[in-house]
Amino acid sequence: MEGNFDSGLAMQWLSHVPKHRLAVFLAAWHRRLSPGAVVFLGDNQPHEGMDEQPYAKPGEADTYELRRLPDGSCFEIVKNYFNAMELQALLAPWAADVRLHMGDYWWWLSYTAVSPIRQRRLPSPRSSTTAPRAGRWSPICAATHTGSS
Repeated sequence: MEGNFDSGLAMQWLSHVPKHRLAVFLAAWHRRLSPGAVVFLGDNQPHEGMDEQPYAKPGEADTYELRRLPDGSCFEIVKNYFNAMELQALLAPWAADVRLHMGDYWWWLSYTAVSPIRQRRLPSPRSSTTAPRAGRWSPICAATHTGSS
């Protein structure tokens, strides 16, 4: 689609963006939003009793979860959780009038997209030098994660 948009919506999306790609992802998204666009984001909060517990891998910034599909296949997915301070800092270059709610199971926020003049200079999607890790979305066979947490 050509042109810019006057609103943006992303539900349960931000947590699946690898941390090393967040700035590039947000810069590309905001390049398509007009100044003054209304934006709404929401995602999960970690909580006791979750079906899948996130786990970390040594030397990696991301956290992961296993997801089992109805056919029984199992996939390891990127699943990063954010606290209020992290969300505020992450969106500061692009957001004004941020309204954030941190619930027990979900967080959601709305804001107004700022003029590109107020945005700090960030990398374009083509300038990213970190390639996605091969096999990140490959099926895995383990019923549960047995690595370090």
